[in-house]
Amino acid sequence: MSSRGTYVLASVSRAVRTVELVAAAGALRLADLAAALGVSRPGAFRIAQTLVAHRWLVQGEDRRYRIGPAARNLADATEPGRDDATGG
Repeated sequence: MSSRGTYVLASVSRAVRTVELVAAAGALRLADLAAALGVSRPGAFRIAQTLVAHRWLVQGEDRRYRIGPAARNLADATEPGRDDATGG
């Protein structure tokens, strides 16, 4: 790509897509996540576990992935009317 082109890292794209898919579904099993991403189950597992480590996802006792506190904190920070300087 040229220096003026758009750079897209596949790994980052898959991570972002994972958060989007889980948010849209509410909860996803690993097999469903792998199918939606078009990656192997081990690949989906690594992506999901990386997002769990960074608290973007959590994994429930039912083994389904759900949105985690880091993603919720970001959503809360972007609420209309929120004053960034005071945090509320």
